[in-house]
Amino acid sequence: MIKTFLKNINWPNWGKYTFWMFLGSTVFMVVFSVDAVDKWASPWGQISVAAACLIPPIMLVIQYGSDWINGKNIRKELYFVPALIFLGILNVLFGQETTNNFKGMGLFLLPFLGAFMTSTMILRSYKECVVILRLYCGMLLLMSIYGIWQYSLNEFVVCNGCDAAVAYRALFSSNPIPAGAIILCLFSGPIILLSQSPSFNKKATLIVILILGAGTIFLLGKRAAIISLLLMAIFLGIIKGGRYRQLIFLILPVAILSCFFLQYLPIEFQEKIHSAIRTPVQRLEMYFYAIHVFKDFPLFGIGVWTSMGKFLWNYDPMFTSLPKDFENFKYLINYGTSFHNIFLYLFVHMGALFSMTYFALIFSIFLGLIAYAKKQPGVKYYVLFYFIWLSGLLIPGLTATLLMYPDINFVFHSMLGLALNFKNFIPSQGSADPFPRPQNSI
Repeated sequence: MIKTFLKNINWPNWGKYTFWMFLGSTVFMVVFSVDAVDKWASPWGQISVAAACLIPPIMLVIQYGSDWINGKNIRKELYFVPALIFLGILNVLFGQETTNNFKGMGLFLLPFLGAFMTSTMILRSYKECVVILRLYCGMLLLMSIYGIWQYSLNEFVVCNGCDAAVAYRALFSSNPIPAGAIILCLFSGPIILLSQSPSFNKKATLIVILILGAGTIFLLGKRAAIISLLLMAIFLGIIKGGRYRQLIFLILPVAILSCFFLQYLPIEFQEKIHSAIRTPVQRLEMYFYAIHVFKDFPLFGIGVWTSMGKFLWNYDPMFTSLPKDFENFKYLINYGTSFHNIFLYLFVHMGALFSMTYFALIFSIFLGLIAYAKKQPGVKYYVLFYFIWLSGLLIPGLTATLLMYPDINFVFHSMLGLALNFKNFIPSQGSADPFPRPQNSI
C-alpha cells in the first residue's frame, strides 16, 4: 500500500510543495516563533514550532527516503545531522536539569534540522535560491517599517515595572539584542543579491531596504548590532573599492568627530549612544566563569537551560573582585541561564563533543566555499559578499546566545544550506560544484 502510494506521487510537484512549505515555515519562524515559545498557550506554541520545523524535512524523507535506504549517496554534510541528534540526546541524559535540558536542546535542534536539512536539499536551482533571498528582502523591509512605526509609538518600551516578558517589546521579541540580530540575519537577502550587480532600479531598492534595516538597528540602540553594521560597511568598502572605499573612509572620521558634539544631541540619543559604547566588565568575567564550569563537565556539558547559579559557590572572580561588582555579576548568573555568548554557551551547556561536531560541520561548509572560490575565480566576488553578511553576526554572537532564539537559528542554518548550493546561485558557472557528489547522489 505504501509502495503504491509512493509510486503514484507526482514527485516534481511534491518538490514544489516542499519548497513552498519551507517558505511558509520561514515566515512563521521569523514572525511568530519567539512568541509561540514564550507566550502561546502550552502545548500549542511548542507544537506549532515543531510542525513548522519538521514538516518540510518529513516531506523530503517521503520523497528521498527509499533512495537513502537503497544505498544512494547523500552529501557528507548531512551525516552531521544524525550525529548531532545523538550527541544532543547524550547531552540531555547527562545534563543537570533533565526536563529543562530536553526543552532547550529541542529548541536548538528543531530549527537546525528543519532549516539546514531542507535548504540543503531543495535549493537546487537559481530560481529557488533567488526566491528565498527575495523573501528575506521582503521580510526585512516589512520588519524595518514595523520597527520604525513601533518605535514612534513607545520607543520599544512598554512599561518599566512589568514582568520581563512584556516590559520590553522590540519587533517580535522582548529582548533588543536578538531583535537586532534577526535584522542582521535578514540582511543576507539584499547583501547577497547585490553581489550580482543588478540593474540600477534593483540596486537602489536593495540599498533602500538595507538603509531601513540599519535605521531600525540604530533605533534599537544595541552596541553589538551597531558595531556589526560598521564592520560590514568597512568590509564592503574594501571589497568594492573605488567610490565605495572613499565613502567608508569619509564616514569614519565624521563618526569620530561627531563624538565631540555628543553633548548637543537630545538626551534620549545621548543615552542610546552611551549604551552602545559601554563595555561591561561582567561580560569579561563570563569567560572565566565559563572555564570554571567547563572544567567539571567537559564532554557532555551541563545541559541546555541549566541554571548557572549552582556553580558560584567555589568561584573566585577575576575582573569583578570588588564586592559591589561581584554582587552584580552574581545577580546576572543567578537570574539567567546564559553566558551572553553563543560560543561559550555551546561549549559549557552542550559540551565539547557536541560543540566540536557542530563547528566541524560549519567549518567544512566554509572551507568548501573557499575552495570553490579558488577553483572558480569568477565567483570569488559572490563568496566574499556571503562572508560580509556572516561577519555581521560575529559581534552579536559574542554578546548573546543567538542560536537559542528559534527565528535566528532557522535563518542562519537556512543560509548554511544555501552555502552548500552556492553554485546554483551563479548560473554562468555551469555544473561546477563546490561540494561534488556522485552521479546518483541525493
